[in-house]
Amino acid sequence: MKILLTGFNSFANVVTNPSQQIVEKIDTQKFLSEIEIITEVLPTEFVAAGKKIEELITTISPQIILLLGVAAKRKHISLERVALNLNDSSLPDNTGLRIEGKQIVENEPLAYFSSLPLLHLKEQLEKNDIPCEVSNHAGTYVCNHTFYLALRKIKQLRKNTACSFIHVPTISQIEEPNAISLEKLILGIEILINSIHKYYAV
Repeated sequence: MKILLTGFNSFANVVTNPSQQIVEKIDTQKFLSEIEIITEVLPTEFVAAGKKIEELITTISPQIILLLGVAAKRKHISLERVALNLNDSSLPDNTGLRIEGKQIVENEPLAYFSSLPLLHLKEQLEKNDIPCEVSNHAGTYVCNHTFYLALRKIKQLRKNTACSFIHVPTISQIEEPNAISLEKLILGIEILINSIHKYYAV
């Protein structure tokens, strides 16, 4: 099973992006030989991130895609259910581009749904005492932009690739008393990878 795992680099007030740290610290040697993990840190840029994820899907042909990003108001792992065909943020990306109230791709579906078994994955995380929720959409910034284009590219290529977006807390939230730690977030992603492998291997 070939799994593409991505995070984003720093942006705006997010000096250290935990999604990048998770991707860089995942020990790919921990997994069964049947699991090949390709990691990539995407730029927090609408255009570049969209182009890169489409390129990776086309050239790598992964069976599973896990896109990681950071969300300022999330306290634990959020499994995203829906990617909206909408860019809408007053916050500019790392190139200074700001997009408000525009469709990502005109005359395309208003939304795509995650193709991973989110409720099953949530259950697996909770079994391991890792707080988790299923969220109904991934916002309207670069995270959602990339998620939407990934699902669109999968459909265009008529692939059976399963894909979802996962939001994690910021470093400042991670460092709060009794908060989920970076180490536990990394463990959570490792559990998700193993759970996905078992789910599709059945």
